[in-house]
Amino acid sequence: MRAVVLIVAVLGLAAMVAAQTVPPAPLPSGMRVVVGSPGALLRNSPTVYSCGTPAHECTQADVLPPATYGVIQPDAPVLDIGGKFYWARVVFDAATPAGDTTGWASTVSPYVNELVPPQMVSGSNFSIGASYGPGPILTQAICILDGVNSPATMQLQNVTCCSDNGPGHAGTLLCPWPNAGIGNHKAVVKAVNSKGTADSEEFQFSVTSAPLSQVPAQPSGLRLAVP
Repeated sequence: MRAVVLIVAVLGLAAMVAAQTVPPAPLPSGMRVVVGSPGALLRNSPTVYSCGTPAHECTQADVLPPATYGVIQPDAPVLDIGGKFYWARVVFDAATPAGDTTGWASTVSPYVNELVPPQMVSGSNFSIGASYGPGPILTQAICILDGVNSPATMQLQNVTCCSDNGPGHAGTLLCPWPNAGIGNHKAVVKAVNSKGTADSEEFQFSVTSAPLSQVPAQPSGLRLAVP
């Protein structure tokens, strides 16, 4: 049986086969993040190179310094035009030299990074996602969240695997964890297939009391209209 590796994932994340070339998964709403070196540019839009209010061409004054903390917002992540990473709208604890705290930032390292261990803010709804396979046909997956068992949602693809080149599965096992309590948590996913049973490595994360900021979405689609 192939071991499963745990990540914090957005609820409903589509299954990914390990062999595919895909961008890193978008960071979930409510995740605490930190700016790495050399800093993160805070844009007004993921598709337009403008910053600040009033909007202007981005400069060094619109770059957040390293070690600035923030929270991923509920706005839908936007895949970069090159297809290699996602942009996320983030509210940061401190401002850029230009005075802005909210905007779109690249969530690829070294610009914006997860904390280790991962950290979510209170009130977040998310799932623990475990990657499976390629491995034998999966018959059951169990979430063990702080010692409590529940069924995992299995998002699987049929593949050929193993030494006999027989039928198998690969994909993602999701364990919803809405409104996890403040404090430290542990998760394990148990996979059951035609060869036996195996547990994933233990995944640890924490939930802080910092609330999820509800920043209004930015206006879009401006146009002339009939009065």
